[in-house]
Amino acid sequence: MPQEGTPARKQGVSVSDDEAKGVLRAEFIKLRALGYAELVERLADNRVDVEVVGLSGTSYHVELQGFWDNGERRELRVVASIDSGALRAFLPFTDSFTMDPAGVITQHSVAWMIEARGTFGARRGFRESSFGE
Repeated sequence: MPQEGTPARKQGVSVSDDEAKGVLRAEFIKLRALGYAELVERLADNRVDVEVVGLSGTSYHVELQGFWDNGERRELRVVASIDSGALRAFLPFTDSFTMDPAGVITQHSVAWMIEARGTFGARRGFRESSFGE
């Protein structure tokens, strides 16, 4: 069993992709709960690095970045990536969403779109984006 907070690469432990995706999803839930004004204050034109310990005790590096999605500086695109410092650091899991001033979220991840459509159905304030946006 990995020691709490110790990177998996130092312990020779295989890190669960499912756990990493779950940690990333949990960070997105926290970000979405902030609302537009606080999200802009924390992430607009900024990068934030967070260390999160998963249930297995594996330490994950989460990188959050905020970019203005259009020239009007209205829609904020939040991009997040996660890795455990092992091989996954060269190809981290990534996800993104865009929030407008009204708090409407456009999810840019296929995984979230499948969940929203299949598990939860259509949600108010949620709209899907197409690839290439």
